Amino acid sequence: MILAVAPLVDMHVHLREPGGEHKETILTGTAAAVAGGFGAVACMPNTDPVLDSPELIERVCRAKAHCAVYPIACISIGQFGRRLTNFGLLRRAGAVAVSDDGKTVEDEDLMRFALLSAADHGLAVISHCEPETEICERDITLAEETNSRLHIAHVSLRSTVEVIRSAKKRGVHVTAETCPHYLLGSAHGAVNPPLASEEDRAALCAALKDDTIDVIASDHAPHTAAEKEADPSLCGFIGLETSVGAVLTALYHTRLMSAADIFRKMRETPAAILGIPVPQGEIVVDTDVPWTPQKFVSMSSNCAFTGVMLRGRVAVCQPTLLPD
Repeated sequence: MILAVAPLVDMHVHLREPGGEHKETILTGTAAAVAGGFGAVACMPNTDPVLDSPELIERVCRAKAHCAVYPIACISIGQFGRRLTNFGLLRRAGAVAVSDDGKTVEDEDLMRFALLSAADHGLAVISHCEPETEICERDITLAEETNSRLHIAHVSLRSTVEVIRSAKKRGVHVTAETCPHYLLGSAHGAVNPPLASEEDRAALCAALKDDTIDVIASDHAPHTAAEKEADPSLCGFIGLETSVGAVLTALYHTRLMSAADIFRKMRETPAAILGIPVPQGEIVVDTDVPWTPQKFVSMSSNCAFTGVMLRGRVAVCQPTLLPD
């Protein structure tokens, strides 16, 4: 089946700029995003230096790109987990959310203040939970106490799903995402959080179907071949160009979810969580074409689905870039 739909939103990508331009740049990463059907991406702050100042947020916003780029700023200065960044200044500079992604905010009081400050400034708080279920439960408790919004990144475990499901039933303002590699249970190399059991994979798929999990995000994480060879434990894969194929394979071709419901979790819902416009333009998706990921627009090629046959691919993507 050929579908023509609006471009998608990926709310969790690593574009590596500044400091990691040997792996990816904003320009090459957004080219990969467009190739994968995305008209907007939100980039994580664990760059070098980390995105903890208005100047660095503005640098990302000014960078040349093939689609809309929305920077996520650090929760803590330097991602050291000791002092909050200035959320008001970061928001005015262009940040749409705050996160110390790659690190857990271990200080409970700091996370509580982050939730309160983010609420004052209209920013989403994205939590990297490690250990996953334990920190997820802690941060949900804090969100409930402060009546604040919380978003849980890259959920991989059934136990975490149950914590989120229970919180939603109590009326806690919590949303969550998972990633294509957890839905297919395929990972060519290391990833954090790691792939879990078949039981966990099935729970994630069911949680997407019943809206316990709100968003599908790639967690696009480029590394060079030399880096991966030198350190096989280095976590993460590219994912922008394979997201649609992997998700259609895991959810649409198993008849678990409709294409409309899948794309809602890859467009309208992440846009609403971040408070950004839904991208304009059009993508054309062939839901049935079989393909194996081999060549990439991204500078890197560390793909979760090396050797895996996917069904469904973006044939055309023409996002409309909004004027500055």
